[in-house]
Amino acid sequence: MYTREFWDKIYQKHFSDAPWMSPQWADAGIKVLENYIPPAPPQGDILDYGCGNALISEHFMRKGHALELAEISDQLVDWLRNQYTDVPIHLVSSPGDISGQDKYDFVIAWGVFHHINPNLWGQFLGDFHRIMKPGALLLISGWDDTDMILKNEKKLGRFTRQRVWYINMLDDMISWRKNEYDVLESKIIPVKLDAFPQDRMIRFIVARNK
Repeated sequence: MYTREFWDKIYQKHFSDAPWMSPQWADAGIKVLENYIPPAPPQGDILDYGCGNALISEHFMRKGHALELAEISDQLVDWLRNQYTDVPIHLVSSPGDISGQDKYDFVIAWGVFHHINPNLWGQFLGDFHRIMKPGALLLISGWDDTDMILKNEKKLGRFTRQRVWYINMLDDMISWRKNEYDVLESKIIPVKLDAFPQDRMIRFIVARNK
């Protein structure tokens, strides 16, 4: 798992030029999420876990939803707190750092799980289950194994490429947790990002909390 120190170094060097901070990345997430998050009212309480620069959250804030943001980097959380002074913002290493239970109608983890050691995925899913209301939706995305750029990037190392394989098994892992989730959809979508010469292939998974 990438540590807080790792992400702080990333955000010291790269911010607006990071591919995952691009409006194109946010737009791809918004197009998916709008199929599941209804217009407000009625308002839904949303946690954007691993929110980045919060462009996805900002879209739903404008629609009247109540949002909370969560990030691992001190650097990024300081920036978020300056930008969104009225929004609860959590500095976290995992969703286990968020207290309480049955808090959220929606949890967004857009582009998060491929940065997490697969050995911790079960722990993350359990903690998300705890903080979500019954019937709430968990919306996850990660690189699919059809993403040729990641598969061909040798310098990323064997462990990173293994995560590409594992992300395709995440819907199965969620399905096995029958006391916690029902998988509603698992689908691959292409995402065009200017930083890359070809479309990136994203798998998104939507699960309903029990």
